[in-house]
Amino acid sequence: MTLNLRRLWNFFAITGRPDAPDVCGLPVTAELQRELSGSFAEQFEAFGIDRATHVDYDPSYKPDDDELLVIHDFALPESFPDLTTAIDLPRLTDDHIDTGNVRALVAVPQGATNNALLCFQAIDNRQLLKRQRVALFMSGEQFRREERSGLVIRDALTAVFKDGDLFFPSEPPVRRFLDLSSVFSEATDPQVRTFLRHKLFAVDDAEALIRISDKWTRRKIGAIEARGILRIIKPEHVVRAGREFGIRVSQRTVAGAKCLDVPPTKSEFKDFLRLLDQDFLKSSLTTDRFRVNSKKALKATTT
Repeated sequence: MTLNLRRLWNFFAITGRPDAPDVCGLPVTAELQRELSGSFAEQFEAFGIDRATHVDYDPSYKPDDDELLVIHDFALPESFPDLTTAIDLPRLTDDHIDTGNVRALVAVPQGATNNALLCFQAIDNRQLLKRQRVALFMSGEQFRREERSGLVIRDALTAVFKDGDLFFPSEPPVRRFLDLSSVFSEATDPQVRTFLRHKLFAVDDAEALIRISDKWTRRKIGAIEARGILRIIKPEHVVRAGREFGIRVSQRTVAGAKCLDVPPTKSEFKDFLRLLDQDFLKSSLTTDRFRVNSKKALKATTT
């Protein structure tokens, strides 16, 4: 797809829930449209889709500055209209801003078709100029209070949807306006039970572990399951890795087979999951040990 990004852009706002967002029109003056169009064109160029290395989305991976996470063939929510043809959408109102119900801005270059290019800027509470908040603006040599609602525009894009693929450098702000659970979902109670019943584990009170499983824990379990880690490891591997990184892991024999004791407390359970998901690293240069939140597989070199 080739577009003239120096054309005028049209602007919209996302409100509502990420899994069923509402899209509103964002009417602007002709002068502001020209200014914003130039700004978003520059932000798209700076986003660097064509220059960056694309890494398939993994919730445990933190991309480098020259990398972008990508979800191929990402399905926009069913409630999301074709913004390249939308002309009768309801407009963003003061009430949307005052209730904190604005999640993102969307910019679309004129000439695009079938949502071929959508540029997103996440909106959080800091960017909402609500009427009930005190906002001071310089007027001449004095400040005055602005009692109208408003939005503060960022100087960088949060995500880009291009030709069916979703690109982004960081996941948390994207989850504010788009539901990514279809890619790596948080494990539900039944899924946590199934995970804990794996033949590798010995669990004294599965229901207690389910009760202490927060969002992070459930997403970690979902990621471990998605990667198939439990199919390729053995209890002794985990015990050895735990000893290496100072994570206490014990074993017991169940029905004649050695199993891993799943720790009952929240902090120990999280360290246990980190160990399973290979979140620990020993430097081959200094033997220093680290906990990491970014795992990029490297090819072995030969000499």
